[in-house]
Amino acid sequence: MFEEKTHRLRSLTTLIDVGLTVLVFLVSYSLHAEYLADNQASFISHVALLPLIVAIWGFFLSAFGAYRTPRLTSRFEYAWSVTRAVGAGLVILITLLFLLKIKYISRAIIIMFAFLDLVALVAVRLGIVWYF
Repeated sequence: MFEEKTHRLRSLTTLIDVGLTVLVFLVSYSLHAEYLADNQASFISHVALLPLIVAIWGFFLSAFGAYRTPRLTSRFEYAWSVTRAVGAGLVILITLLFLLKIKYISRAIIIMFAFLDLVALVAVRLGIVWYF
């Protein structure tokens, strides 16, 4: 019974992470387009990055232990695992953009997204720990 609840919580957390990551990316793009952009960044080219971002983030969140059971994990451990995952994902994403010479993707949007997503994902984890 405990295993089933743990599995459901992990699945729910993964779904929340994906939805939140997509939402935060769209918000980051909108904020950049509204307040920071002197030229309009292509919406389609940025949205095309979302599957790659979700895959990278999902891999690192899992690898760094962001989906561990809240009964065995402290708030600090959750926040640290999410911070490492987002940091590693950001490094990989920026490196890929550099190596593939993709210049039409705004680095400012990517940096803003990573920061806002880190805050959102840590808030979700803290909410989960608080709930349990």
